[in-house]
Amino acid sequence: MARAAFQDEGIPVAVLDAWDARADWPGLDEVAGVLALGGAMNVDQVADFPFLARERDLLREALARGVPVFGVCLGAQLVARALDEPVVRAPARNIGFLPISPTAEASADPVFSVFAAGDVAFHWNEDTCALPPGAVLMATGQDKSVEAYRAAPVAWATLFHPEIDGPELQGWFREVGADLPRVWGRSAEELTAEARTYLDGHQRRGRELFRRFGRQVKKARAA
Repeated sequence: MARAAFQDEGIPVAVLDAWDARADWPGLDEVAGVLALGGAMNVDQVADFPFLARERDLLREALARGVPVFGVCLGAQLVARALDEPVVRAPARNIGFLPISPTAEASADPVFSVFAAGDVAFHWNEDTCALPPGAVLMATGQDKSVEAYRAAPVAWATLFHPEIDGPELQGWFREVGADLPRVWGRSAEELTAEARTYLDGHQRRGRELFRRFGRQVKKARAA
């Protein structure tokens, strides 16, 4: 979905598989913006996943240089750690389409104003963080947890997953398999039924969200 949104804005996309030790990481002078996506690990598992430290350093440099950044789930947590905010285990695991509450600041934001009161977003996470230093809260969850924030002039982050579409969601379910009901307490069938109600609206908002981020990338590039 994010790729299609950037294509809508005429922005070419280069995909980096951070897991691939042979991947050629571009320098920030070679890109106009950074979209950091999710993963199942904790941001501090750098011994098991060395790319996490490299990605954190990249994001820290992007924030310092004013390169537009969007972090999703693990990506949002890496942005937080790049700003020296701890990422910890949440009181409870979250999975499914759950309501978010945009803040007054979000209504004036060029990216997060896509969200309105009563909107739902797809969550799949077990870690969380507080609002990073200097960041502005953009949305909270039912338990008042941080669900979206803006850091620095051109950095946005969501703890939920605005990027998912139907096929990707089903792929995640297949990958987790029997651990889905055992670990997360919900079945693929239950979540698929929930998606039939909420996914269309979620996808429309997600695509528009990334279009708006793409416009900020172009704006920063032109400055």
